[in-house]
Amino acid sequence: MVTIEPPAIRARDLLLTSTRGTVYGPVDLEVPAGRLLGLVSPEGGGRTSLLLTLAGRMRFTSGSLQVSGHPLPRATGLVQRHSALANFADIDAPDDGLTPREIVTERAGLLTPLWRRVPRWQDPAIQQLLELAFGERPVPDPDGYVWELSALDTTLLQIAIALMGDPQLLVVDDIDALHDPTDQLTVWRTLVRLTDRPGPTAPTPAPPPDRPPLTVIASAATPELLPPEVDWVDPHGSRTTDTPTAPTAPSSDTTPLPAPVSAGTPVPASVPTQED
Repeated sequence: MVTIEPPAIRARDLLLTSTRGTVYGPVDLEVPAGRLLGLVSPEGGGRTSLLLTLAGRMRFTSGSLQVSGHPLPRATGLVQRHSALANFADIDAPDDGLTPREIVTERAGLLTPLWRRVPRWQDPAIQQLLELAFGERPVPDPDGYVWELSALDTTLLQIAIALMGDPQLLVVDDIDALHDPTDQLTVWRTLVRLTDRPGPTAPTPAPPPDRPPLTVIASAATPELLPPEVDWVDPHGSRTTDTPTAPTAPSSDTTPLPAPVSAGTPVPASVPTQED
């Protein structure tokens, strides 16, 4: 029997408004699992809000949204547990006064059940994640301070930390905050590399063999800042010709979602739990 997996993201007429007008949308998307998609708009164009919505961290005004087959807002907690954020100012920015080793150990402790040993910086699983994020760049000194890192290395470290939870969806914001175009391209190449493999190796119990591949959505200010092979969409509906859209006719496995209350309000993240 052939099982058809749901797309990683299915959005129809997804819209967020505020007292000042439209924040993003209406957006139609159908993103297959394992894809890298760019979200393109200038700063203030709704891209951060849309990324947070896709990861289950912000409510929307109207439309419908499913992430890995889970409807939002009904399955908010589940979507949060299977998604991760990277490079969001004031959300996941690492403490400048800590070392990379301390940050990784703290994150590993949150993800590891009490009866298991907390992975350390030197453990092979942690090193594999760091090498996956940094690629050909040297991994930073674990005992240096975060404030000593370059902006590029800080961004790559945030991506590595986000991967520690073995997410099915990774959303990355503000890549264009890196002023050097070469640094921006390095981050995009890292994201391409992440979606070119079956899935990251988490420093926690091995994921099930049928685990879907990692899907990545990342933002930039203009299409010119993306590698040519990366499809993109903007928060107000424009897209490259290859970017998939949701079908106009509802499919049989889609449950219409009610419009959530308090649109635009960030949804508190669930307490980290270990996936079954």
